[in-house]
Amino acid sequence: MTEDGVLVWKSQNRHIPESPVVRKLVSHDAARNNVYLFLRGNGRDTYTYLGPVAFRDWDPLSSQPVHFTWTILNWPLPEGLADRLNVQLKPALTPTYSTGRVQIPTGGLTEVSSTARKRGGRAPTTSTITPDWAEREQRNRELGLAGEHLVLQFERDQLFKAGKRELSELVEHVAQVNSAAGYDIKSFDPETGGQRYIEVKTTTASMHTPFFISRNEVGVSRDFGDAYWIYRVFDYDAKEGRASFYRRCGAVEDVFGLCATSYSAVAKDQENE
Repeated sequence: MTEDGVLVWKSQNRHIPESPVVRKLVSHDAARNNVYLFLRGNGRDTYTYLGPVAFRDWDPLSSQPVHFTWTILNWPLPEGLADRLNVQLKPALTPTYSTGRVQIPTGGLTEVSSTARKRGGRAPTTSTITPDWAEREQRNRELGLAGEHLVLQFERDQLFKAGKRELSELVEHVAQVNSAAGYDIKSFDPETGGQRYIEVKTTTASMHTPFFISRNEVGVSRDFGDAYWIYRVFDYDAKEGRASFYRRCGAVEDVFGLCATSYSAVAKDQENE
């Protein structure tokens, strides 16, 4: 395990790159199904649940065992847990990674109308600098987690103020245990007590900045209908731990315009295999 939340793992010695279980792991998509990590310090200890992981990379030349790396989605670990499990963290694989822990935001959320007019400005410029994708992934994970914590606290506060104390204690951070659920938080309607399924999209930019949403999330929103909510958190200020947000409920394609930005490609002679 590395300082930037990468699990270095080997399969059982009998496995080779062509093994069915190896092929299944290599094709893992964290947005569609889950792989969970349990760890123990030694053979006498009970296992500790560390949350879901996502396939990162593998060495196709390795065999008996096959070598993998996985991204630990619930990173960083709670304070002191690595020491308790006797885990010695290896140097970060991301050169620019900072070992500082993610700060839980405390400044709160301010709800605004989503119909505010977009201000004019300069046309965006095209950068010729190749982005550091590993650094960007780490930064996005931390930003997303910060937004989720803000919404968690907001939902609990709203239910508590509405006299629904028991429900406020049942608000769940689903993304921490099920990355394929299609939503991040399960909450409740302050008036009816009905369940709400909340997907949080966070940015440091303005409210008009487009956001990415997965096919799975769109499908889940269609299934849940008006019980599904998008909370668009924007203008996030890490120093102050606060942000603004607006929210919409219903199937995503009914309340947002969707624009395809990527495709899954299969060679035409393989389509029917």
